[in-house]
Amino acid sequence: MARLLKTPFGYRINLDASVGKGGANGRSDVGTLQFALRQIYRANDKPDPYNTGTTLKSPDGGVLEVDGGYGPQTSDYIEAYQTWRRMRPEIWGQLPGVTGVFEQGGLGWRFMTPQNDAVSAYGRPLVDQMTTVGFVPQWLLAQFIGT
Repeated sequence: MARLLKTPFGYRINLDASVGKGGANGRSDVGTLQFALRQIYRANDKPDPYNTGTTLKSPDGGVLEVDGGYGPQTSDYIEAYQTWRRMRPEIWGQLPGVTGVFEQGGLGWRFMTPQNDAVSAYGRPLVDQMTTVGFVPQWLLAQFIGT
């Protein structure tokens, strides 16, 4: 279950377990990652929002569904994001190989990476973005704001 944490740097969202190939894929963890990735892909409709000289393209030409289910679409979006993020190590540093998985801890891909990208793109904490965009399912909002 994804959780909202208050830190000295503001509110952050933590996943309780891994999301991706072979992961635990809990509904709120998957939904939270789907939302973060959807925000990142939306930001890439703008010209080079991260000043990387690269553009992140939707792997299926569509929009990632925020439904909390891990399936082929979510898998493709995770792998495309990880591949894109690794394209500029001089900007972002060395990152793990493309695994198709996000973890809360460990040495692999951490959820903090897409969460920070979504925050950078919109200048607001991810949970704030969830309350204003209009496409977040009620079950996911309730996870963080108790609606």
